[in-house]
Amino acid sequence: MEIKETYCTVETMFSKIYERLATNEWKVDVYHGNTIPLLDNWRKLSGFKNYNFDDDEFLIEQIPKVNLPSDFEWTPIIVMCMKRELEIDYGVIPIDTPVSKRKDFAQYVFGKQGQTEKDLKFDENFPIPSAARHKIMVEWFITKLQIYVDRKNGINSKIGHPQFSDFSSLSQHDASNLLCMSIRLHSVWMFELAQQKLEMKSYDKSGKESAVQYVLEDDMFDNNQLNSSLKLLNIAISFDNENFPAWWWKGYVLYKMEKYEEAEQSFKTSYNINPMWSPSIFYEGKMLTLRGYPHLGLEKINKALKLFVELPWLVYKARVCSAMGMYVDAIVEYDKALVFFEKSKNYRISYLEFILYSKFIALEKLGYHDESFKVLNTLLELKQDQKLKEKFEKSVKTKKISAEQISELEKEVEVIQDFVLTKNAEENIKKLVDILKNLKNFIYWSDQYFSKNGFEWIREACLENNSLDEVKILSGIERKDELLNRPFKRKMDQLKKFLNEKNIKFQVKVVSDDKIRKRFHGRFIISEDVVLMVPSVNNFNSGSMDGIAKIDITIEETEFLEWWEKSMDYVKFRDENKDV
Repeated sequence: MEIKETYCTVETMFSKIYERLATNEWKVDVYHGNTIPLLDNWRKLSGFKNYNFDDDEFLIEQIPKVNLPSDFEWTPIIVMCMKRELEIDYGVIPIDTPVSKRKDFAQYVFGKQGQTEKDLKFDENFPIPSAARHKIMVEWFITKLQIYVDRKNGINSKIGHPQFSDFSSLSQHDASNLLCMSIRLHSVWMFELAQQKLEMKSYDKSGKESAVQYVLEDDMFDNNQLNSSLKLLNIAISFDNENFPAWWWKGYVLYKMEKYEEAEQSFKTSYNINPMWSPSIFYEGKMLTLRGYPHLGLEKINKALKLFVELPWLVYKARVCSAMGMYVDAIVEYDKALVFFEKSKNYRISYLEFILYSKFIALEKLGYHDESFKVLNTLLELKQDQKLKEKFEKSVKTKKISAEQISELEKEVEVIQDFVLTKNAEENIKKLVDILKNLKNFIYWSDQYFSKNGFEWIREACLENNSLDEVKILSGIERKDELLNRPFKRKMDQLKKFLNEKNIKFQVKVVSDDKIRKRFHGRFIISEDVVLMVPSVNNFNSGSMDGIAKIDITIEETEFLEWWEKSMDYVKFRDENKDV
């Protein structure tokens, strides 16, 4: 009879190995490396004809259910479960015997044609990359198997994953090696391929190569990048479901796709696997704030900051506190951020300017004018702009500042990068209108959920903004009922008449083509020298805690112009659909 072949997951392999070892009737051999030719050869061996295979079994790792990259090298793990030979005395081996010390368990590595023993057997004195890889494969398998056996025996054993701080001084190469100490090699490789899809370079804040990828909130990716990366991350996780950085990056990709609830679950999974991976708990908290649960979010963020401190984390916590009206707490966090900035020496001066500005605003909200104007004076000194100092000289002396001066100060410190919506709709709208007032030459607004309130804000901004020549609005059909109703058209017509009087071209288009709609997700306000990522119009009234960020991409990369050319004029769209 032919030997039984069972295709299964690695977890199922562990289960079956444990069952066999517990009986003291089997020997188990595990094969890594170039296993496919080995399996073919075993099937052909004539010597098997005289052997009874009734109980023996090959456990073969099942092929991933996705198309692997062409340059990705993967071969299955094969486990050979054979009845013990009667002529060999294995003895009775207790099930709690460490797997590595069992006589009835062994692991082997098979190489490719032309490889020598040196290529396969690791020697610390003469390390060869291929031998190191095989050593990693073997050690990972026996470690995971031992944990499985321990748990079956009532011992709560876990893999000792590295903590986030362990990676801060490592190169990408050394970090990969560190990950492979607790994560399957193929899973780490696939995880790194997923990162490459995002075309993110692994540099630290000072520009040096680093394992800890410094994630900037203005990083933008197109849908193809995000979807390609997500597929590879899912493969990485299928190879080893304890790949905690892959779970974290999956959460980050979902976050960038604005799937906050799914992202939160991925961050939570990463944290459950490795509670010392602080970015997971921080971003779980961030997702909670974005979903409208700021108090729960702050609990998670505080937990992350106890494990590891990053300047953007301190600043984000302060922003959340400010958005919730907790200005005293916000000031405490801004002070921590100032101390951290001074110690780190790795961040841009513009970051310091923003922290000082934000602390000034928080102090003003509390009416602490003496302290607030000390901070303002420090900010003005930092800017080293004599004309700017002269503009605020009277304010510093009288400790009084107008709304117009605050708007001017916002422009100077690029506050636009860190504008977070609060529950105060009036304040949210004012900040947006102030931004619109300062845009140059044109405004292109892309929002699949565009609402009529946006027309009013553009009108208000254009009362003072005399530099504009053109306004274009591109909406999806997700709010189709509103698009077809009279109030929307009436507001649009009012704005069109107003802009015509100012010789500003104006048009609204609708993305109605199904193929384009699948890709039409980004929400942007675009002008001559800036691209802003913005929430949907109605979020400005809902206090959704969304952010408005200046992002470093070109207008071409937003795909606005391409979508615009392929979209339908609003009037035509309404005429064709209003009676449907």
